[in-house]
Amino acid sequence: MRWQWPAVVALCIAIGCGDNITVTDDCGSCSSPAQIACEGRTEGVRCSVADVGTGICVHGGCVIPICGNGIIEPNEACDDGNTNSSDGCNATCTSNETCGNNFIDPREVCDDGNTTAGDGCNSNCMSNETCGNGYRDPFEVCDDGNTLNGDGCGATCRTEKTCGNGLLEKDLGEQCDDGNSTNNDGCDANCRLE
Repeated sequence: MRWQWPAVVALCIAIGCGDNITVTDDCGSCSSPAQIACEGRTEGVRCSVADVGTGICVHGGCVIPICGNGIIEPNEACDDGNTNSSDGCNATCTSNETCGNNFIDPREVCDDGNTTAGDGCNSNCMSNETCGNGYRDPFEVCDDGNTLNGDGCGATCRTEKTCGNGLLEKDLGEQCDDGNSTNNDGCDANCRLE
């Protein structure tokens, strides 16, 4: 007896192959699209299942991660059981939302993959380490939030030797320096004691 394709599918479904299964013509084996996607491929390589998504071959099948199911699957950094960001795992399960993971999360300004200061992103991922950002980074003596010269902190975030910069500079003849140029506050505008 010669089998017709619809009859083979009906027979295989009847014996347990199920829906969405590719069936051989003798019904000797039934393969899922996930198995077919990884057939002859090595463990850990990318695979794709039509109308489902992209994943990784694991134990002969294409495992496609589902963010929010509470299981850390291939290509996921975390999975906390939901798809909300800012709760320890972002909405796409690609970041555990910690500084130093090389992923810029919503509460971060930068993230260079570590928490080392002095390499371009500060240790709490809240500032790119550049002069004028308002944070005194490790390579800076001062940072007043701009790169203007003449205001006490220069364009390279080095203190300018001037009265009113908040640093007592005796080589300039200062007796005091209260960080301003206001008279009648104990230290006058020429950095002399009043």
